[in-house]
Amino acid sequence: MHREPAGHVQPPVKYTPQTVTTHAQDVYNRSSVLTNISSGTMELTTVRPDTSCLLNITPPGPQTMTFHWNNGQSSTVTFTVYTTVAAANNTFVSVGTGTVTSGLGVGALVTRTVAVPSLNAVACANEGISAKSSLAATLTVTGL
Repeated sequence: MHREPAGHVQPPVKYTPQTVTTHAQDVYNRSSVLTNISSGTMELTTVRPDTSCLLNITPPGPQTMTFHWNNGQSSTVTFTVYTTVAAANNTFVSVGTGTVTSGLGVGALVTRTVAVPSLNAVACANEGISAKSSLAATLTVTGL
């Protein structure tokens, strides 16, 4: 499933590290016909210390997310392993791996990959960045 993200960060991210609260709203659309699931949504609010535009990304600890599917069911996933890789062009990719712990597909393996584009240097030096809508993400569920 591919993600159409929206979200915001408070306070805005700047070059000086600070604790921020992020709120993400994901909408996933599926291109497979193997199940009756064609889309889903997920909302997540997190607090991250030492966040800055310098993209010194520390993978989060275990996170639990609930995905609500278009068929009225939901899946709660606990992501326990994160790998974050920074690229030379000031972007990074974060991959979370976990399992469905309750709801539809209990025991299924889930991988969530998020690609974060380069941040605007002028905004980082001035007003900061408070919204990020150009993220690209993929959610893969094996065994659902």
